[in-house]
Amino acid sequence: MEFTAEQYQDLIAGAAVPLDYRHVFWLAKNGGCLAIDVYCWLAQRLRRITESGGIPIGWEALKAQFGQDYRNLDDFRKEFKRAIGQATLVYREAKIEPNRHGIRLFCSKPPIPEKLITAVA
Repeated sequence: MEFTAEQYQDLIAGAAVPLDYRHVFWLAKNGGCLAIDVYCWLAQRLRRITESGGIPIGWEALKAQFGQDYRNLDDFRKEFKRAIGQATLVYREAKIEPNRHGIRLFCSKPPIPEKLITAVA
């Protein structure tokens, strides 16, 4: 695999978020594709939230991102709630609050703890 200089700098700067492969395998077996998508999204999104009150995301926005194949919002909402429940079973550090308008996301630790790595020249 080859990275451009910009891609490499993004990786160094923390754009990449490692995922726990055990979580992904469990979700593949028990949660399905939407649960894996939600897990990956939460892993990269939650660690970047800086607002102390969290960030609200409405059902329409969630459907636009994750549920284009669902005809109506009620069907999507039911399936998304199931998927996020599965994702948070394995990603226990995820801080989210479901509400009737959607969900609220709060800053959370990533699924795999960050470690400081120093380069030796």
